[in-house]
Amino acid sequence: MPIDYVAKRTLQLLLIVFIAVTFNFLIPRLIPGDPVESALQTKIAVSGSVSVDVQAVAAAYRAKFGLDKPLWIQYVNYWGGIFSRDLGVSLVDFPQPVMEKIQSAVPWTLGLLTLSTFISFMLGSILGALLAWPRAPRALHFLVPPFMLLSSVPFFLLAIVLVFTFSVIVPWFPPGGGFDPVSILRFDLPMLVDILYHAVLPALALVLGSVGFWALGMRALMVSILGEAIKAVA
Repeated sequence: MPIDYVAKRTLQLLLIVFIAVTFNFLIPRLIPGDPVESALQTKIAVSGSVSVDVQAVAAAYRAKFGLDKPLWIQYVNYWGGIFSRDLGVSLVDFPQPVMEKIQSAVPWTLGLLTLSTFISFMLGSILGALLAWPRAPRALHFLVPPFMLLSSVPFFLLAIVLVFTFSVIVPWFPPGGGFDPVSILRFDLPMLVDILYHAVLPALALVLGSVGFWALGMRALMVSILGEAIKAVA
């Protein structure tokens, strides 16, 4: 593999990361309103306290986290926090650090992605192989358009539709969470069943959104192999 190709791809990756981080920094600051004051007002409303000066507390928060500094200084500090793995604290779950929230979510995310990717790969590969097989039932070809349509829909939109359908309209599955909030996380069969039950809808969104990709890839590969086999026999 040429070195210039690797260098070009690496520079493209770094540029994409730079643009993504910059947008992630700018978008919350371009949204109308003050997120600090909104978060404080929500907490005060929940706690029932009415004697708190929200603006004064918000000003103290902004000074503490450097949000009262010029935008370019905030931007430099933002990059410094990324490189030092210090992403500040959560406004929603103050004073929990953001990094702790990310670390607690990583195992759940990896488990969900691993399971859903394995299922979509197996289903897509089997479906793609059957689509390329000359003796496969013709009814299978009617599955291609729906799966292609689902592959073009973002995962989060599929998840919203599934939650609305099977958690709101038909309350078969929970709308969120990794397990029953009244349960204590432990390693036993009931807890495993509860976790899988909560993972049905998010995993289904990932599977429906990616099985078409795997199916078409396998179909193209099988058609190519069958074509080469026919040429070899001829």
